[in-house]
Amino acid sequence: MDRLDRLGAISVSKGCYPGQEIMARLHFKGGNKRSLYRIGCDILLPAGTMLRDAQTGDEAGCVLQCARADDTGATGEFEALASLIDAKAEATLRTDPESAAIRRIEHFG
Repeated sequence: MDRLDRLGAISVSKGCYPGQEIMARLHFKGGNKRSLYRIGCDILLPAGTMLRDAQTGDEAGCVLQCARADDTGATGEFEALASLIDAKAEATLRTDPESAAIRRIEHFG
């Protein structure tokens, strides 16, 4: 912490702390509206793949990381971590370009 103080990046005299602005912004904007979810899919999804509500086409979130669900070498079973808009998490989800079906497995939060 002393290094941040020397750089002028933090002030211990005025009561601020790292991340305070972000927390205040979340508080006054109604909180965080996205959460981390574990999803299942039939294809390997690259990080950054957009997920959409299948009925409305609205953005629902994006894939953060995807990997094969088991190590047996079987094809067709992948799991991913995705950041989803909480209001869209219960909707039927599809990927943006490939239209692969997405299954919601677990909500972390």
